Amino acid sequence: MMNQIISSFISFTITLSMTACTIASQEEILQPDTSIEIVNPNDEVNSGENIVKNIEIIVNDNVFTAEVYDNETAKSFVSMLPITVNMKDLNDNEKFYYLSDNLITDTFYPEQIHAGDLMLYNSNCLVLFYESFYTSYSYTAIGKIDDVDGLKEAVGNGDVQITFQVK
Repeated sequence: MMNQIISSFISFTITLSMTACTIASQEEILQPDTSIEIVNPNDEVNSGENIVKNIEIIVNDNVFTAEVYDNETAKSFVSMLPITVNMKDLNDNEKFYYLSDNLITDTFYPEQIHAGDLMLYNSNCLVLFYESFYTSYSYTAIGKIDDVDGLKEAVGNGDVQITFQVK
């Protein structure tokens, strides 16, 4: 019986010493892993480095130029152009239109919406924002109007017809 207890104790000690070699030190545990790159989609979208082409957004007689981002959603959207749609107003800060096709999405939480942002909500709701505000909703970025001067006045209150075309 005593041999069995001693044998169990030795086995336990050997097993414990082997696993102790693989445990990281307290300093290693508290250090961040710098090999992992954290990408904030909002920073990437607004960096200006991922622009593929410009489009025109025509509201009545007003023409706005928008930069389109280099992502699959934007490419799919541009392939649909030119289109003219009747966009509905929502919350006195955005115009929206449900596309007939679903687009690929890569959603992120922008926290801050800027006037002139062109985004996709869910997979088929095209949204053009004409006011800046904070949001908790997620979107996929398509592009951004360069100069939003006069955008709010151009889209007006209520529904509006808007044409999107490649510049």
